[in-house]
Amino acid sequence: MNKLTHRGFTGSVDISLEDDCLYGKIEFISDLVTFEGKDIEEIKKSFCEAVDDYIDICKEVGKEPEKPFKGSFNIRTGTDLHKKSALQAKVKGISLNEFVCTALDNEVQKDKGNEIHIHHHKHEHVQSHNSTVEAFFIDKNQKGDRGWKAKSQIQ
Repeated sequence: MNKLTHRGFTGSVDISLEDDCLYGKIEFISDLVTFEGKDIEEIKKSFCEAVDDYIDICKEVGKEPEKPFKGSFNIRTGTDLHKKSALQAKVKGISLNEFVCTALDNEVQKDKGNEIHIHHHKHEHVQSHNSTVEAFFIDKNQKGDRGWKAKSQIQ
């Protein structure tokens, strides 16, 4: 995911081929705040200005700017899972909150090793004749399988 960060806010970045520009919005808030730019430098500047304007406008109208993440959220588990989780927490001698935080952290950490990053590039190679090779950079993090591969080598 392409993202920008400024003053604790996260912004998305997408491309519009039709309008020949980059655009995005501040993520994880209920207000809609958008921004755009013609290139990377301009989209970064536009995002920072959008965040700053959002905070200023909130102050002007007497509204507290939304914080993207407050560190707490409500979950609906159902009666059985709630009961089983509370019992497991008690057995472990920890609070239900700590039990849930540990479970979430374990899931987040488990997925970290499965990240795959693919960067698409075209490279010109000159041999006895000119040819274009479409290549991808594969980075599978902890799996150790990383490096350039031709498109035909990727399964």
